[in-house]
Amino acid sequence: MNGILTRALQSIDENLTISCSGARNSPRPLNMVLGGMVSLDVIVKEKKMKKKFLAGLAIGLLMLGMAGMADADTINVFVDGRSGPWDVSLNPTYSYGGVANGGTNVNLEPTIVDSSSGLPMIAGDTLTITYTGGLALAGAGGTLWFDANGVPGWNYTDFGSPGYYLPADQTIQLETLMGVFASNGIIIGDPFKIGNGPIDILIPIGSSQLLLGFDDGWFNDNGGGVNVNISETSAPGTPEPATMLLLGTGIALGLAGSRLRRKK
Repeated sequence: MNGILTRALQSIDENLTISCSGARNSPRPLNMVLGGMVSLDVIVKEKKMKKKFLAGLAIGLLMLGMAGMADADTINVFVDGRSGPWDVSLNPTYSYGGVANGGTNVNLEPTIVDSSSGLPMIAGDTLTITYTGGLALAGAGGTLWFDANGVPGWNYTDFGSPGYYLPADQTIQLETLMGVFASNGIIIGDPFKIGNGPIDILIPIGSSQLLLGFDDGWFNDNGGGVNVNISETSAPGTPEPATMLLLGTGIALGLAGSRLRRKK
C-alpha cells in the first residue's frame, strides 16, 4: 500500500513539474508559452497550485494511514447451547437431529451474524472468531457444562449430527461451537469447527450471513451458552468506502487551508 502511494506522489510531482527555462525544447507540461518564452506570471500560479494540491494530498494520505491503523469492526454475540448451526428446513441435505426416547429433537435457530449485527460482511474479508466466556450444557442430566470446545474426548461426527458434514480432516466433540456461511439461511461452502478459537476464516463470495450453533444430535436437554467475539478485517489493498471518504476529505481540507492562508 505504501509503495503504491509513494509512486502516486512521485507521478503527480513529475506531472506538475514547472520548468523555468525559456528554451523551446525543455519539458513544460503545464506552462503557457508566449512568443517562445514562459510567462513568469503563469509559472508562479502553477507553483502555487502545485503546493495547494500536494498539501491537500498529504493531509488526505495522512488520514488514510490513520484509517488503516484503526481497529477492525468488532462485535460480541451470545450463542445459546440449544442452537443448531443451521436451519434444517432450509437445508434438507444437511439434516441433523432425530427421534430418541420417544420424542423428536427440538433445537433453537442458529445465531445469525449479518450486516445488521454491526459487521460489513464483505466477501473476501477475514473474520476472526474467539470464545470469550460462558458454558454450554450438553445434557446428561445437567452434568455436562463445558466451554466452546465441547465435551473432551467425546468425538461426535456421527450421522445425525452437524459434525457429520465437516470436511474429512476436521474432528469435533459433542457440543462444540460450529459455524457456516449462508445467504438467506441457505448454506454456502462447508460447515467448520470454531471451538474456543481464535480462528480466521474468509467470507466466501455469495454469502451475507455467518450462522453459529453447536454440534449435537439431541438438543432437548441442552442449555447455557457461550459468548463470542467476532472481528472483520478488510482484504489487503481494498480500502473501505469510509477510508476513501477520509482521503477525499483530507484533500479538500488541505485546499481550503491553502485558500485561507492566501487570504491572510
